[in-house]
Amino acid sequence: RIVARVDAGGLLLPDWSYYLSPSAQVLSVRRDYARYLARVVAAAGRPQPVAEAEAGAVLAFETRMADALRAHTGGPISPRVWSLSEIERAMPGFGWKDWAKPQGLDQAGGIILDYPEFFRAFAALVGSSPPETLAAWLRVRFLTAMAPYLPDALASARFEFFGTTLTGQRAPRERWKRGVSMVSEFLGDAIGRRYVAAHFSDTARRRVRAMVAHMVEAAREGVDDAPWLTPEIRAASERRLATVQAQVGYPDEGRSYAGLRLQPDTLVENL
Repeated sequence: RIVARVDAGGLLLPDWSYYLSPSAQVLSVRRDYARYLARVVAAAGRPQPVAEAEAGAVLAFETRMADALRAHTGGPISPRVWSLSEIERAMPGFGWKDWAKPQGLDQAGGIILDYPEFFRAFAALVGSSPPETLAAWLRVRFLTAMAPYLPDALASARFEFFGTTLTGQRAPRERWKRGVSMVSEFLGDAIGRRYVAAHFSDTARRRVRAMVAHMVEAAREGVDDAPWLTPEIRAASERRLATVQAQVGYPDEGRSYAGLRLQPDTLVENL
Protein backbone atom coordinates (compact mmCIF):
# COMPACT_ATOMS: atom_id res chain seq x y z
CA ARG A 1 0.00 0.00 0.00
CA ILE A 2 0.98 3.58 -0.47
CA VAL A 3 0.42 5.33 2.85
CA ALA A 4 1.00 8.87 4.10
CA ARG A 5 3.06 9.63 7.17
CA VAL A 6 2.36 12.73 9.26
CA ASP A 7 4.84 14.07 11.80
CA ALA A 8 3.97 16.31 14.73
CA GLY A 9 4.53 20.03 14.20
CA GLY A 10 2.69 23.30 13.87
CA LEU A 11 5.11 25.69 15.57
CA LEU A 12 6.93 28.56 13.89
CA LEU A 13 9.66 28.59 16.55
CA PRO A 14 12.18 25.71 16.30
CA ASP A 15 10.73 23.50 19.05
CA TRP A 16 8.46 23.45 22.09
CA SER A 17 11.13 24.62 24.53
CA TYR A 18 11.10 28.10 22.97
CA TYR A 19 7.52 28.52 24.24
CA LEU A 20 7.88 26.91 27.67
CA SER A 21 11.43 27.41 28.93
CA PRO A 22 11.79 29.97 31.76
CA SER A 23 15.40 30.85 30.89
CA ALA A 24 16.18 34.53 30.37
CA GLN A 25 17.57 33.91 26.89
CA VAL A 26 14.43 32.10 25.72
CA LEU A 27 12.19 34.71 27.33
CA SER A 28 13.99 37.34 25.25
CA VAL A 29 13.41 35.31 22.08
CA ARG A 30 9.71 34.95 22.95
CA ARG A 31 9.36 38.70 23.38
CA ASP A 32 11.01 39.24 20.00
CA TYR A 33 8.71 36.61 18.48
CA ALA A 34 5.61 38.37 19.84
CA ARG A 35 6.86 41.62 18.30
CA TYR A 36 7.49 39.79 15.02
CA LEU A 37 3.95 38.40 14.97
CA ALA A 38 2.42 41.84 15.53
CA ARG A 39 4.76 43.40 12.98
CA VAL A 40 3.98 40.94 10.21
CA VAL A 41 0.22 41.12 10.78
CA ALA A 42 0.36 44.94 10.76
CA ALA A 43 2.48 44.94 7.60
CA ALA A 44 -0.23 42.89 5.92
CA GLY A 45 -2.71 45.69 6.56
CA ARG A 46 -4.32 45.01 9.94
CA PRO A 47 -4.67 47.99 12.33
CA GLN A 48 -1.99 48.02 15.03
CA PRO A 49 -4.34 47.22 17.97
CA VAL A 50 -5.82 44.30 16.01
CA ALA A 51 -2.34 43.12 15.02
CA GLU A 52 -1.18 43.09 18.63
CA ALA A 53 -4.31 41.23 19.77
CA GLU A 54 -3.91 38.64 17.02
CA ALA A 55 -0.22 38.23 17.85
CA GLY A 56 -1.10 37.49 21.47
CA ALA A 57 -3.75 34.98 20.44
CA VAL A 58 -1.37 33.21 18.06
CA LEU A 59 1.37 32.99 20.68
CA ALA A 60 -1.05 31.60 23.26
CA PHE A 61 -2.37 29.03 20.74
CA GLU A 62 1.13 27.89 19.78
CA THR A 63 2.12 27.71 23.45
CA ARG A 64 -0.72 25.28 24.12
CA MET A 65 0.40 23.29 21.08
CA ALA A 66 3.97 23.30 22.38
CA ASP A 67 2.71 21.90 25.67
CA ALA A 68 1.03 19.06 23.76
CA LEU A 69 4.25 18.41 21.85
CA ARG A 70 6.23 18.25 25.08
CA ALA A 71 3.75 15.81 26.60
CA HIS A 72 3.16 13.51 23.67
CA THR A 73 6.32 13.35 21.52
CA GLY A 74 9.88 12.14 22.00
CA GLY A 75 9.07 8.48 22.56
CA PRO A 76 8.78 5.64 20.04
CA ILE A 77 7.06 6.51 16.76
CA SER A 78 3.77 4.68 16.25
CA PRO A 79 3.69 2.29 13.28
CA ARG A 80 -0.12 2.04 13.21
CA VAL A 81 -1.84 2.79 9.90
CA TRP A 82 -5.11 4.67 10.35
CA SER A 83 -7.98 5.27 7.99
CA LEU A 84 -9.41 8.78 7.82
CA SER A 85 -12.66 7.55 9.32
CA GLU A 86 -10.81 6.05 12.27
CA ILE A 87 -8.96 9.33 12.85
CA GLU A 88 -12.18 11.33 12.67
CA ARG A 89 -13.82 9.11 15.29
CA ALA A 90 -10.82 8.93 17.61
CA MET A 91 -9.69 12.57 17.37
CA PRO A 92 -12.70 14.91 17.15
CA GLY A 93 -12.40 18.67 16.87
CA PHE A 94 -10.41 18.94 13.63
CA GLY A 95 -11.81 18.44 10.12
CA TRP A 96 -9.52 15.59 9.12
CA LYS A 97 -11.29 14.79 5.85
CA ASP A 98 -11.41 18.46 4.85
CA TRP A 99 -7.67 18.65 5.60
CA ALA A 100 -6.80 15.46 3.73
CA LYS A 101 -8.77 15.89 0.50
CA PRO A 102 -6.99 18.96 -1.01
CA GLN A 103 -3.66 17.20 -0.48
CA GLY A 104 -4.81 13.94 -2.04
CA LEU A 105 -4.31 12.13 1.26
CA ASP A 106 -7.84 10.76 1.05
CA GLN A 107 -6.55 8.62 -1.83
CA ALA A 108 -3.78 7.06 0.27
CA GLY A 109 -4.05 3.50 1.54
CA GLY A 110 -3.87 4.84 5.07
CA ILE A 111 -2.17 7.41 7.29
CA ILE A 112 0.57 6.89 9.88
CA LEU A 113 0.43 9.47 12.66
CA ASP A 114 3.86 9.44 14.26
CA TYR A 115 2.48 10.49 17.65
CA PRO A 116 -1.27 9.80 17.83
CA GLU A 117 -1.72 11.30 21.29
CA PHE A 118 -0.31 14.61 20.07
CA PHE A 119 -2.78 14.68 17.20
CA ARG A 120 -5.61 13.84 19.57
CA ALA A 121 -4.59 16.82 21.72
CA PHE A 122 -4.17 19.01 18.63
CA ALA A 123 -7.67 18.17 17.38
CA ALA A 124 -9.14 19.00 20.78
CA LEU A 125 -7.20 22.28 20.84
CA VAL A 126 -8.53 23.27 17.42
CA GLY A 127 -12.07 22.33 18.44
CA SER A 128 -11.91 24.51 21.54
CA SER A 129 -10.23 27.56 19.95
CA PRO A 130 -12.09 30.57 18.50
CA PRO A 131 -12.19 30.57 14.69
CA GLU A 132 -10.61 34.04 14.76
CA THR A 133 -7.55 32.62 16.52
CA LEU A 134 -7.21 29.80 14.01
CA ALA A 135 -7.54 32.26 11.13
CA ALA A 136 -4.86 34.50 12.66
CA TRP A 137 -2.54 31.50 13.15
CA LEU A 138 -2.95 30.37 9.55
CA ARG A 139 -2.55 33.93 8.31
CA VAL A 140 0.76 34.36 10.15
CA ARG A 141 2.06 31.03 8.86
CA PHE A 142 1.14 31.93 5.29
CA LEU A 143 2.68 35.40 5.50
CA THR A 144 5.86 33.97 7.04
CA ALA A 145 6.17 31.41 4.26
CA MET A 146 5.54 34.01 1.53
CA ALA A 147 7.52 36.89 3.09
CA PRO A 148 10.68 36.42 0.96
CA TYR A 149 8.54 37.13 -2.12
CA LEU A 150 6.53 40.01 -0.62
CA PRO A 151 7.39 43.72 -0.11
CA ASP A 152 10.33 44.70 2.06
CA ALA A 153 8.24 45.35 5.19
CA LEU A 154 7.36 41.67 5.38
CA ALA A 155 10.62 40.30 4.02
CA SER A 156 12.67 42.39 6.47
CA ALA A 157 10.52 41.41 9.45
CA ARG A 158 10.95 37.74 8.64
CA PHE A 159 14.71 37.95 8.17
CA GLU A 160 15.32 40.10 11.25
CA PHE A 161 13.64 37.53 13.47
CA PHE A 162 14.23 34.14 11.84
CA GLY A 163 17.55 35.11 10.28
CA THR A 164 19.22 37.44 12.77
CA THR A 165 17.56 36.75 16.14
CA LEU A 166 17.32 32.97 15.83
CA THR A 167 20.38 32.08 13.76
CA GLY A 168 22.69 35.09 13.92
CA GLN A 169 22.75 35.86 10.19
CA ARG A 170 23.95 39.36 9.43
CA ALA A 171 22.41 39.86 6.00
CA PRO A 172 19.99 37.99 3.76
CA ARG A 173 21.20 36.20 0.66
CA GLU A 174 21.65 38.47 -2.32
CA ARG A 175 18.45 39.03 -4.25
CA TRP A 176 19.86 37.52 -7.46
CA LYS A 177 20.82 34.31 -5.65
CA ARG A 178 17.34 33.99 -4.21
CA GLY A 179 15.92 34.57 -7.68
CA VAL A 180 18.11 31.89 -9.24
CA SER A 181 17.20 29.43 -6.48
CA MET A 182 13.50 30.07 -6.96
CA VAL A 183 13.65 29.53 -10.71
CA SER A 184 15.80 26.43 -10.24
CA GLU A 185 13.31 24.96 -7.78
CA PHE A 186 10.20 25.48 -9.87
CA LEU A 187 11.53 25.44 -13.45
CA GLY A 188 14.49 23.13 -13.06
CA ASP A 189 13.73 21.09 -16.18
CA ALA A 190 13.50 24.20 -18.35
CA ILE A 191 16.86 25.44 -17.03
CA GLY A 192 18.35 21.99 -17.54
CA ARG A 193 17.29 22.00 -21.17
CA ARG A 194 19.15 25.25 -21.74
CA TYR A 195 22.20 23.93 -19.92
CA VAL A 196 22.49 20.73 -21.95
CA ALA A 197 21.95 22.66 -25.18
CA ALA A 198 25.05 24.69 -24.33
CA HIS A 199 27.25 22.12 -22.60
CA PHE A 200 26.17 18.54 -23.35
CA SER A 201 25.74 17.81 -27.05
CA ASP A 202 23.99 14.80 -28.56
CA THR A 203 27.42 13.52 -29.60
CA ALA A 204 28.65 13.58 -25.98
CA ARG A 205 25.46 11.88 -24.82
CA ARG A 206 25.87 9.09 -27.37
CA ARG A 207 29.49 8.57 -26.23
CA VAL A 208 28.42 8.20 -22.60
CA ARG A 209 25.66 5.78 -23.56
CA ALA A 210 28.20 3.71 -25.50
CA MET A 211 30.45 3.67 -22.42
CA VAL A 212 27.59 2.38 -20.28
CA ALA A 213 26.75 -0.26 -22.87
CA HIS A 214 30.37 -1.45 -22.79
CA MET A 215 30.23 -1.65 -18.98
CA VAL A 216 27.07 -3.76 -19.10
CA GLU A 217 28.60 -6.03 -21.73
CA ALA A 218 31.73 -6.42 -19.59
CA ALA A 219 29.55 -7.38 -16.63
CA ARG A 220 27.73 -9.92 -18.79
CA GLU A 221 31.05 -11.44 -19.90
CA GLY A 222 32.11 -11.59 -16.26
CA VAL A 223 28.98 -13.56 -15.45
CA ASP A 224 29.52 -15.91 -18.38
CA ASP A 225 33.17 -16.48 -17.42
CA ALA A 226 32.55 -17.21 -13.73
CA PRO A 227 32.71 -21.01 -13.40
CA TRP A 228 31.74 -20.90 -9.74
CA LEU A 229 28.23 -19.58 -10.52
CA THR A 230 25.44 -22.12 -10.63
CA PRO A 231 23.29 -22.14 -13.78
CA GLU A 232 20.39 -20.68 -11.78
CA ILE A 233 22.47 -17.78 -10.42
CA ARG A 234 23.99 -17.12 -13.85
CA ALA A 235 20.52 -16.98 -15.44
CA ALA A 236 19.23 -14.65 -12.69
CA SER A 237 22.25 -12.36 -13.12
CA GLU A 238 21.73 -12.15 -16.87
CA ARG A 239 18.07 -11.31 -16.35
CA ARG A 240 19.07 -8.46 -14.05
CA LEU A 241 21.63 -7.16 -16.54
CA ALA A 242 18.94 -7.16 -19.22
CA THR A 243 16.94 -4.65 -17.14
CA VAL A 244 19.76 -2.10 -16.84
CA GLN A 245 18.78 1.24 -18.40
CA ALA A 246 21.22 4.07 -19.00
CA GLN A 247 19.65 7.38 -17.99
CA VAL A 248 22.29 9.72 -19.31
CA GLY A 249 22.29 13.49 -18.83
CA TYR A 250 18.60 14.25 -19.31
CA PRO A 251 15.34 12.50 -20.21
CA ASP A 252 14.35 12.03 -23.83
CA GLU A 253 11.12 13.92 -23.14
CA GLY A 254 11.31 16.94 -20.86
CA ARG A 255 8.65 18.08 -18.46
CA SER A 256 5.84 19.98 -20.11
CA TYR A 257 5.09 23.49 -18.88
CA ALA A 258 2.01 23.82 -21.06
CA GLY A 259 -0.48 26.19 -19.48
CA LEU A 260 2.08 27.95 -17.29
CA ARG A 261 1.80 31.73 -17.56
CA LEU A 262 4.53 33.90 -16.05
CA GLN A 263 4.26 37.68 -15.75
CA PRO A 264 7.22 39.99 -15.07
CA ASP A 265 5.50 42.05 -12.38
CA THR A 266 3.53 39.50 -10.30
CA LEU A 267 6.05 37.45 -8.35
CA VAL A 268 3.64 36.07 -5.76
CA GLU A 269 1.09 35.11 -8.39
CA ASN A 270 3.84 33.41 -10.39
CA LEU A 271 4.91 31.51 -7.28
